[in-house]
Amino acid sequence: MAVQRTPQVGLSLVNKAPAALAVTFTLLVMALLLSTLHVNVLAYAGFSGVLCGALLLAYWLGKGGMFFVLGILAPLVSVIAIDIPSFTSLFQLILAFFSGFWLLLCVFKLVRSKA
Repeated sequence: MAVQRTPQVGLSLVNKAPAALAVTFTLLVMALLLSTLHVNVLAYAGFSGVLCGALLLAYWLGKGGMFFVLGILAPLVSVIAIDIPSFTSLFQLILAFFSGFWLLLCVFKLVRSKA
């Protein structure tokens, strides 16, 4: 039995991106107000989220399975590579990662709707 390629499953996340970005960004702001700011964690995690989103978009648009593997590895690499000094910085890392991910999907949705 052949594996069916259904980009609709992944691309359906694009429609949910604005709401998800609002929730994730709100939680990130609350986390930043209640704990110490870790700029390096935020920058690297945000970049990692954008990279993960770009790689998964490439996969969902039919560019190849390797993009899926690399996209799934992006969060793992960010957790391993980024210095996490405290539990709150881990929470900030997760929220910044998903903020970057959802932000990229929002930008993709805007660009796609203009075309």
